[in-house]
Amino acid sequence: MSDFLTEKNKKAGVLGKIKWILCGLCILLSLGAIGASEKYIGERRLGMAATEILLGLLFLYPTFREIQKIRKKKQASEIACWFESYAQSTLSFEKYEKEMGKGAVKKLEKYIARGYIRNIQIDREGDYILITAPNRRVNEKIYITVTCSSCGAKNQVIKGRLSNCEYCGQRLTP
Repeated sequence: MSDFLTEKNKKAGVLGKIKWILCGLCILLSLGAIGASEKYIGERRLGMAATEILLGLLFLYPTFREIQKIRKKKQASEIACWFESYAQSTLSFEKYEKEMGKGAVKKLEKYIARGYIRNIQIDREGDYILITAPNRRVNEKIYITVTCSSCGAKNQVIKGRLSNCEYCGQRLTP
């Protein structure tokens, strides 16, 4: 998981799939209620028709809530992905809004407050964002040349990562 995403962004397990089955059931019930309201309107029983329409809307509410949660998770993931690739530890509001669009700082604040984003602090007085992720990994790889102590071959390896020699399989020590 990303250094910037919280537990709220975890993939849905079995319970998440059951939620979607229940949402489908709610949609069917709301369609039934709306169909019943149509019948009551034809019979000029407007009170019953209004009740059925209200029931239909109430059955749709859980489905809309789940869709909103999915949308928030997706947007939080996009924000986290952007911060993962940002190399500096501070960022001005101006630059962030230039990259992510107008109102991006307010949106970021909301995602932090709602518990979707972590390891980011917003300083309103200084107009900057402080990135505080402890093990931040910027998406760039630095390659170094290491000579194998066993066979003497030169290997290109990523700095900081344990590797084996391509030729003899011996563990390389950078």
